[in-house]
Amino acid sequence: MQNWHDGRDVIKLDGVYQLIGQPDSDGLTYRVALAQILLGSRAFPKVETEKIINELTNEFSPDAQKRYFEAIKAARNSYEPLSGNKAEPDETNSLLSKLDQTIQFIKSVDLMTFHYQNSHDQKDRTYHGLPVTLYFDTFYFYVVFNLENHVAGDYTFFRLDHMTDIYPYGKKKQDPNNKFHLHDQRHYVNLLQMGEQTTYQFKCWISP
Repeated sequence: MQNWHDGRDVIKLDGVYQLIGQPDSDGLTYRVALAQILLGSRAFPKVETEKIINELTNEFSPDAQKRYFEAIKAARNSYEPLSGNKAEPDETNSLLSKLDQTIQFIKSVDLMTFHYQNSHDQKDRTYHGLPVTLYFDTFYFYVVFNLENHVAGDYTFFRLDHMTDIYPYGKKKQDPNNKFHLHDQRHYVNLLQMGEQTTYQFKCWISP
């Protein structure tokens, strides 16, 4: 017997394969998978995480809600956000709010202004730039910018959780050459095993 992805089973009866059981009409399996990925990412403070988890239960029947919360109970109860995401932010600087704002700027192709505090010197700096794309990778959301006064194709990466005070810059910067290829970028990230494997040979002398 083989389990089907939507809750049904494939069985072989008299040499014939048959699909039995009821399909997962609520999409329970998929939503549990999304919730487990969310909890495993540790990307959001607890309040925002709970908002997303509860949002995934929209249109669930009471029975499906019960099964959903039972399936994620252990991961939910042990959820521990990353150290930088433990403090509950105000509404305007919440990660979900910044996600929404950035998505709107990308869609409208508008320059935006934001403050940014990097991890090295903790200094707060102001930037103006065109957000080209947004993606998630290894615990964090990143925004790819073509900054003001930079040529097309010159990109700078910013962590979304370090960005604050996002607002329109009041200018447009439309350039057909601003085509960032995320697929290519992923081949250069050392934490993702997507590039070609390279074998090195070297000699090593170790003191006895």
